[in-house]
Amino acid sequence: PGFVALNRVVQVITEDPQWLVVVISFLTIALIYRFIVRMSLDPALSVFIFVFGGFYLEVFNLAQQGLAVAILLNTIEFALRKNYAALILGTALAATIHSSALIWIVVWPLLLFRFGRVWRIVMIAVAASILVWAPQLLVSLAEGLAPEYAWYLTSDYGAARTVNPSVVFSAVSLCVLCVIAVRGGNRGDTYPDAVVNLLIVGVLLLFATITIAYFFSRLIYYFSPVQMIALPLLLAAISNVRLRSVVRVVFMAIILAAFVLQFLVWNAHGVLPYDSVLTP
Repeated sequence: PGFVALNRVVQVITEDPQWLVVVISFLTIALIYRFIVRMSLDPALSVFIFVFGGFYLEVFNLAQQGLAVAILLNTIEFALRKNYAALILGTALAATIHSSALIWIVVWPLLLFRFGRVWRIVMIAVAASILVWAPQLLVSLAEGLAPEYAWYLTSDYGAARTVNPSVVFSAVSLCVLCVIAVRGGNRGDTYPDAVVNLLIVGVLLLFATITIAYFFSRLIYYFSPVQMIALPLLLAAISNVRLRSVVRVVFMAIILAAFVLQFLVWNAHGVLPYDSVLTP
């Protein structure tokens, strides 16, 4: 209903569909830049990741869901500030834009509580073990209870972008290093924990997307942008200046390699909703 309402508001002003594109673009970019400025320890690096890490064009390809992603990213701040009313309202607003945003309710505890390294490793081990048997179980349940949805669990649609080796290597490496190097926050400071926890969920969903393509590919979009603030957090945890510089350069090189492979070699640079409206 929220996205329909946005369409109707724009329609009151103009019948030109290009203005809906303009409004969605403005709101999405404004919300993502607000998230970066408010939450990143290195906003310039976060913008680099946003542009060259594939997120810039991705949110526009998603359009409707991209706006929901931008809204949810800003609720991380509300959770950390214990502004629960804003957290709930932000999640509800995102859900009116795209119903899949309701997945955010499940991860609220990851935003609100601190987890030590041992618990992080336990979380990864449990989730990874579930991924071993969950695909076939989910397919069996879908085929038996709701056959019309079985396609979403067996189709390879949406998996092509996530199997980019540079993307996988960057996400997994960043997650592993953060789990090892980033310490939990002091009492009352859950920022490091929240970032690492969301990063872990994103990587697990990355592997789930490769395994059960379409179904999880719709969920990973809410978590993968956390990499924009996770890398600055990792760099802040490295006390050695020279090592910190090396890690920064290596990750920036990997991100650029992913960009070249994905957008220049694979020609995955079209923005579908925009092409359909702006192309004669």
